[in-house]
Amino acid sequence: MLIGCTRSEATGRHQSVYQYSNILDIPRRTMTTMEEYRDLQEKFVANHTGTSVLEISVVLSVPVVSVFLRRALLLAFHIHAQFSLGESSVRRIFMIDFLCLVLPTLLSATTHSESLYFLFSSVLVVASGSIILQCYRIPSLSWKYAKTRVKDFPAIEINDRFQFISNFKAYTLIGTVISILAVDFTVFPRRFCKTETYGTGLMDAGVGLFIVSNAVVSPEARNKMTQGQNRFSQVYKSIISSLPLLVLGLARVITTKGVNYQEHATEYGTHWNFFFTLAAVKILASILSFVLSVLYWKFVVISLCVVHQYLLTYRGLSQYIIQVNKRAVIVLPTVDSIGLSQYIIQGIDGHGGRHGILDSNREGIISSVGYFIMYLFGVEIGRLVFKKERKTVSDYMNLLGVLVISAASLFTVLPYLTQIEPISRRFTNVPYVIWMIGICLQLMASYLLIDLIFLFLKSLQNKKEKGIKEDKILYSLIDAVNYNGMILVL
Repeated sequence: MLIGCTRSEATGRHQSVYQYSNILDIPRRTMTTMEEYRDLQEKFVANHTGTSVLEISVVLSVPVVSVFLRRALLLAFHIHAQFSLGESSVRRIFMIDFLCLVLPTLLSATTHSESLYFLFSSVLVVASGSIILQCYRIPSLSWKYAKTRVKDFPAIEINDRFQFISNFKAYTLIGTVISILAVDFTVFPRRFCKTETYGTGLMDAGVGLFIVSNAVVSPEARNKMTQGQNRFSQVYKSIISSLPLLVLGLARVITTKGVNYQEHATEYGTHWNFFFTLAAVKILASILSFVLSVLYWKFVVISLCVVHQYLLTYRGLSQYIIQVNKRAVIVLPTVDSIGLSQYIIQGIDGHGGRHGILDSNREGIISSVGYFIMYLFGVEIGRLVFKKERKTVSDYMNLLGVLVISAASLFTVLPYLTQIEPISRRFTNVPYVIWMIGICLQLMASYLLIDLIFLFLKSLQNKKEKGIKEDKILYSLIDAVNYNGMILVL
């Protein structure tokens, strides 16, 4: 029996150990201590190589077709059954939200991951079929009238803001929560876990999307930073607002050490975690806003990309970050260098060990630079979205075109960048940054396209209206997730 446990607790823990031993093909007779159990847990989430960029894009597109399905069902209720989703229909709204918005996303990352393309196609076909069916049920709808509305559609005025940013941000949080809760169970495919050094996993995409989604709606992106003499106070306030992240980071270190929870040291380091990364990025962005106007950040991000990748590839930072231990030895071809660069490659002990606070957390410290670059890219995307007030459909169609072309360009360049160095979340190298920005643009463009499609369908019902107002129907779950984002993640 395990020391300090009741017989039932020990039995349950041994059963969990045996489950891991079956997965890892380790003899059961060796599973006798909590330390061994902890080692098995570490192996369960370590040394993964990920999956293809295409599969990750499809997984992340399941939420897009889920939103499409929900909007299609709401359209069906309004046109066919004159069904009103008012404040008294909370249960009904919640049921629709869960079945349409949460369930497909959950299935795509767990039990139906092997039939991912079928799941994606099924949701898309059901949503599209529902829309086509409802179009035939719109009273007095004719092809002649539809063609007229298509011609007039770009000039239609929009009285409310679209939901594509809210959908993008909310699903980043929902996907993060699902992955965090599921990763310790066998139902979560190992190819979706964070990769060890190189590769693309779903959780690799999750951390990047989290950074960019916050950058897109940041004060810098929305031009809410105070200019002139008040910049110092803005930096001070930003640093103060980062303190909760630092506290959460410290709390996580203390709790994980206290309960002896498995720690994947090659992820961020021995003590570093994502809360510290978020705080570091926030503070760096505040300092940059103090010394340089947001208008010039595009030049900073390009310069940082070049320098960061140069240091990783040609000055040995990648070799320094990699840990060489008893379990695995990973050697990369790098240009030989002298002095400090040699120390960066080998670490303090010359064998990739961890000695001292900085060396022990080298992944987290160095990757923060890449996440900061990603944040600056996100700010530029946000400035593109918010830089002017869009009043007509044509304005949003132009934005959609820019997003699509930008995403296509980045995905075209990505294979060439991976010839320099493969995608690595561990290093947050430039290929990883470009991959993340490409996915963000892809998702934002997809959500915006859905908004435009349903705005057009609504215009078919409003023959005499010049201005179209977005439905207040109740993105109840989406709004709730966005409003309580930090609480949800915690």
